[in-house]
Amino acid sequence: VGERYRVLLDVGRTLAATLSTHDLYAAIHRETARVISASGFYISTYDHGRDLATIVYLAEKHEVRQANMTYRGSASAVMSSRKAVLVKDRLEGQADSPEEEGEGETPESQEETGVTRSAISAPMIHKGKLIGSLSAQSYRPGAYSEADLALLQGIADISAVAIDNAHHVDELERRRVEAVQIEEIGRALTSSLETRDVMGKVISAVTDVLNVDGAAVWLCDDPMGLVARLAASGGDVTLPEGLIWDMSGVLGDQLLDEKKPVILEDLATSPLVPENLREHLTKGSGMAAPLVVGGIAAGILAAGSRKERHFAPEDTEVLQRLASQSSVAMENARLHANVKALSLTDPLT
Repeated sequence: VGERYRVLLDVGRTLAATLSTHDLYAAIHRETARVISASGFYISTYDHGRDLATIVYLAEKHEVRQANMTYRGSASAVMSSRKAVLVKDRLEGQADSPEEEGEGETPESQEETGVTRSAISAPMIHKGKLIGSLSAQSYRPGAYSEADLALLQGIADISAVAIDNAHHVDELERRRVEAVQIEEIGRALTSSLETRDVMGKVISAVTDVLNVDGAAVWLCDDPMGLVARLAASGGDVTLPEGLIWDMSGVLGDQLLDEKKPVILEDLATSPLVPENLREHLTKGSGMAAPLVVGGIAAGILAAGSRKERHFAPEDTEVLQRLASQSSVAMENARLHANVKALSLTDPLT
């Protein structure tokens, strides 16, 4: 027991000094490998909103591989039960092993039969929240004991705190960079008085800051504000200009009346997407925020991803801030165009 506490204390010191998420995953693997023999090792993080577990770190025979696999968290025995699991020998078909039954999408279960024989997995939980899981595998049957499982759970407990802290640090850094970008975008937008140029800069700003595949500016030319016309679109995914978006119903109520952003998790099936847009929005996710001028929603700023993506409230907040800056810049450009037109008109005319 004393040796176990010494090991965990060393692990805690090492992980506490590592703030970069990428470096932290490697440190967790390195510290685990010091005390637990593993032919394979992986770290999964868990997204509660989508019940999605993502393998963020994967190593086999001490060689780190590209990890870009996902699986349902509820399909994982470790995550669904929030308990550590020991598999002594997969070839024996241990029906009483929840890990054997539930972790069907994980890397070790994708190995050819007879390669990975035993495994231990432990949930990472911090302040009652499931952060993810750790798993070590061996090509030998019976490679792990209950003591190894308890040790991995101890490492998982420490890792949960370290990963949660690293995520907070990453979020603070992301917001700092985002604030700098938005400030620069504000200066760029106000430096132009040509409407077309402003809309192009708005679209570039949205795709860059939010890392989306496409963005669009919709303007409400209808005096009643129930019809929006696509004025500009850009990015890897574009829509034909002049396209009409019927804003009546729930979507119009939220965007134009309540002036709140909306998230469309699945563009292909969302009832909020009008029929005339379905042929252009066959897949992916999107979100939109109102362009408010003088207290009135004069248009919509939209952003989209060609793949399904879970846009967080923080993403809509960023889009709303960009929409606020864009509204001012576009209104300045409109007023400038009106003044320019008046200056070119013969006074007598």
